[in-house]
Amino acid sequence: MTKKAKKMTALLMVLAMAIGLAACTQGARADAQLQGKYTAVAGEAMGVTLLGEDLEGFDMELQSGGKGTAVIDGKEWKMSWSNDDETVTIKLDGEELKGTLGEDIFVIDDIGGSGLKVTFAKEGTDAAKPENYLPAAEKFMLGCWQSTEVSDILGGEIDMDPNALFMVFTADKTASIMFNGEDIGTYEWSLLGDWGSLDGDDAPDVSWSIKDSVIEVNYAGPEGEYYVFTCPKEGGESFSGSSGGFIPEFWDREWYGWWVMGNATGDYEEINGNYWDVCGAIYMDSESDNAGYVYLWDETGSIDDPVANVDVQFVPGTSEIGKLVSTGGWFFTNEIERGEWEVDPAHSTVVEYENMIEIMGSCEDGNGSFDYAIYLRPWGMSWDDVAEKDEDMMPYNYEWYKGVMNDVMPESFSEEN
Repeated sequence: MTKKAKKMTALLMVLAMAIGLAACTQGARADAQLQGKYTAVAGEAMGVTLLGEDLEGFDMELQSGGKGTAVIDGKEWKMSWSNDDETVTIKLDGEELKGTLGEDIFVIDDIGGSGLKVTFAKEGTDAAKPENYLPAAEKFMLGCWQSTEVSDILGGEIDMDPNALFMVFTADKTASIMFNGEDIGTYEWSLLGDWGSLDGDDAPDVSWSIKDSVIEVNYAGPEGEYYVFTCPKEGGESFSGSSGGFIPEFWDREWYGWWVMGNATGDYEEINGNYWDVCGAIYMDSESDNAGYVYLWDETGSIDDPVANVDVQFVPGTSEIGKLVSTGGWFFTNEIERGEWEVDPAHSTVVEYENMIEIMGSCEDGNGSFDYAIYLRPWGMSWDDVAEKDEDMMPYNYEWYKGVMNDVMPESFSEEN
């Protein structure tokens, strides 16, 4: 089960407990056009997009006479439903779930107060096709890719057929690979921004970057050989979202905030719930169009003793600001993997606060484990508006910060600073 699937299962359990999911058959009227089985095809929860297997086992069937069934995690429940041509209302033990109707779909914005938004599509219709709900970059990957050029890792000439690589990507997130006329196999694939890879322990070492109308594929052979293929897409389609898609000025500056530790185990239990003020910066790499790094220090360290040094890539997000995605580095005692940090300011739990970003993750080492959340705002920006809404979202040393926020950021939190 994927991490997203685990989150989805947990949310469904909360929903089942919250509303009881018992039958309620009063006040329903049938509509033959809407009758049918609807499958969850897309969802959003806690800033995470849910697709495919993340939503398996979540279906609803609208039957005649205003009756119906809901299947959640393999268990079936009775329900009733009605509609007013714009909204479908589903009743479960006195609770109402309202879904906005579209062509062969309905969208429930907040299921059972859980914050879970789900799109249901009618089986057998075009609306149920999984590719309709993929992000733009993933949708662009669907289809056939044939290599036309090949080089070594340094861009030099190499004795290899430039047409040796053929790849087919499908909406179920699998890719079939042919190399030198040999069927290598079919493997799962994933995409983070413009960078993708084949996944799984048995998958060959293949990764790629989207470059407008082509993908640049890094292929490592079983004997240690390494090739870089240029592969156009059949049909000549280009991806306009592969360049730009973020505002450098939003990210490239100094930041101040705090981080908190939660769900601690082992030696970290003694400081579970503790929080620390943080200073630092997000830097854009002057030699790259969309790369940089995050450098942070807290009260226990200094600019020379940071708590985080993470390489990142800036990619299109849910707004023009874009999204920050980790590509390596470390936080606390843990290495940060590619994609472990995904920071989309327009799609987070703190979107109500202007210019605030939220970074979430977990650490585990020989001393125990813990989850963490980091909240940052640009250095020099007031947090008074945050205090008015939620005192618990404030940095502990905010009074100190107010006295220095118009000065140069100090290199430590020492008494003299």
